[in-house]
Amino acid sequence: MRLLWANTAFQDEALYLWAGHLELAHWGHGTPIPDFATYFSGAPVLYPPLAAVADSLGGLAGARLLSLAFMLGSTILLFFTARRLYNRRVAIMSCAFFATLGWADQLGAFATYDAMALFLTALSAWLVVRASGRISEPLLIVAGITLALADATKYAAALWNPIVVGLAVLTATEGSWPRKLWRGMRLGIYTGGVIYIALKLGGHSYTQGLDFTTLHRQIVTGTPSLEILDITWGWLALLVLIAFLGIFLSWYDRGRPNALSVLLFIAGLLAPVAQAYQRDITSLHKHVVFGAWFLCMMAGYAASKLSHLDNKLSHGALISLVVLLAGTISGYLEVNTYSGSWPNVSRTMPALATAIRTAHCPCLIFQADDAHYYLSSELLSKAAVVDPYSFSFHDPHTWEPIQGPPAMAAAIANGYFGAVEIDASQGDAEYHLITNALSSSNQYTLVSSVPWPQHPGEPTEVWRLTVGSGN
Repeated sequence: MRLLWANTAFQDEALYLWAGHLELAHWGHGTPIPDFATYFSGAPVLYPPLAAVADSLGGLAGARLLSLAFMLGSTILLFFTARRLYNRRVAIMSCAFFATLGWADQLGAFATYDAMALFLTALSAWLVVRASGRISEPLLIVAGITLALADATKYAAALWNPIVVGLAVLTATEGSWPRKLWRGMRLGIYTGGVIYIALKLGGHSYTQGLDFTTLHRQIVTGTPSLEILDITWGWLALLVLIAFLGIFLSWYDRGRPNALSVLLFIAGLLAPVAQAYQRDITSLHKHVVFGAWFLCMMAGYAASKLSHLDNKLSHGALISLVVLLAGTISGYLEVNTYSGSWPNVSRTMPALATAIRTAHCPCLIFQADDAHYYLSSELLSKAAVVDPYSFSFHDPHTWEPIQGPPAMAAAIANGYFGAVEIDASQGDAEYHLITNALSSSNQYTLVSSVPWPQHPGEPTEVWRLTVGSGN
């Protein structure tokens, strides 16, 4: 709850909420909208409109409360799934680990489609382990549809499809191994069939978006693999270690290797291993939560066993409590830092709106998605918003095309932009290049400067083209 008001909208939050409002307008009035499906990493017709409704009712906090509801739902489903697979004590301990995981808390106050996708993945897993007896096949079919919805909500959620299929195999209550494998294959067929139909109905835009954002994603960060694994280890070390202990305890109890415990443990490693292979750290802090949902069951199993050695409460309970407390403190500090990792625009956006009304556009806006979300559509309908990712400019002397930061600096020198919002989100070097161009052009006036604690020397600024200077 504290995180709901910790900062203004992150760019992804602003983008999805803005897109959701446009989708609703398109459905209700046929309003033309951008082809979001071509570059969204989830179907724009699922989460964004739902979040936009919550935003209309309660603003950004309302949209974040929707995510909180999904994360609470995921925690409840974790309890019922772990209770079904093990027992009530394991279920309680599993939920304790999950609810105190820092990045899980962050998803509960983040208006993106991750929380919804995780909830649907968790619901599918619970339906699978619940499917038995006469209702086995109907529940399996519903689980396949739910899993497909999770994948459509966030394409990257499909990484855990094999884990849910594996659960279908390992939780089959009767039949030989071929029959158990056939049960998993049927779940895969149900899921794949729904996805195939959805892609056919969605058309080329959706297949293009899936390919662009997920299957052949352009790697932006290029982070070394070992660095990605090291960062993840810092987040999940305690959880991974106690879950690894859970594997050995489950083997000790059963006297043989337990495939279920290995499957749950592997689920927790999928995101860091996959992204280390891709050398891309983008959204890793969100993706590890998907795997942690499964991993927490093994951690809960280990903590349960440690706490009740010889079938009575033991000193192991104190050990488990210390581990849980250490994870809680670590997670609290992580999300505290993260919630300030983007600029607060509560003062910046009103200043930008005034600058646009005074000097008009085109406008260079580093927080372009926030501008679309916070500023009125009437104001922006008359403005040409330029974001820093794709801007190009022709040198007025040679007419040669210029790209990137030099193009922005050249455009500023020629008074091209009516207003400029600049922050250090794209890096210090780019920030200083743009601000130096603004201050030295003698055509722009600084109208707002808001400190950003993460970049003490680079406040978020709004500049306006001086009236009468011409562009």
